[in-house]
Amino acid sequence: EGTIFLHANIDAASTEEGQRFICISDYPTNTNRIEILKSAGKFYIYVAASSTEQWGVTTTQSIVGNCKIALAYKNNDAIFYVNGVQIASDSTFTVPACSVLLLGTSAFDTSSHIGLAKYNSAALWKTRLTNQELVTLTTI
Repeated sequence: EGTIFLHANIDAASTEEGQRFICISDYPTNTNRIEILKSAGKFYIYVAASSTEQWGVTTTQSIVGNCKIALAYKNNDAIFYVNGVQIASDSTFTVPACSVLLLGTSAFDTSSHIGLAKYNSAALWKTRLTNQELVTLTTI
């Protein structure tokens, strides 16, 4: 179980897709990973266990400006918040075996980077924070 948090300032001029903001994985492979990335101008959560997608969630809003994102997870319980709002949850979530934290890249593609995004802070907790803690943590 755990919680991934990212606070970044995303430049509106950034058009690069596939930017990896934060990833935990079984580096140097991409067999198991949890990552937050940019896809189609939105935040995308991707989770794979044993090379099989476990969860993929995209925000409905574009990512520009000051953003706080948190993904909290444990087996059969995952939840995703952006700027104090719950985006998605999953009651069948399987936690992949991960041991490496990567910022601005991932085990899948180490050439992808954060582009014009600017980190304010990033954190990884070894426990799944409560939903109320996630609201407090991600509210701007």
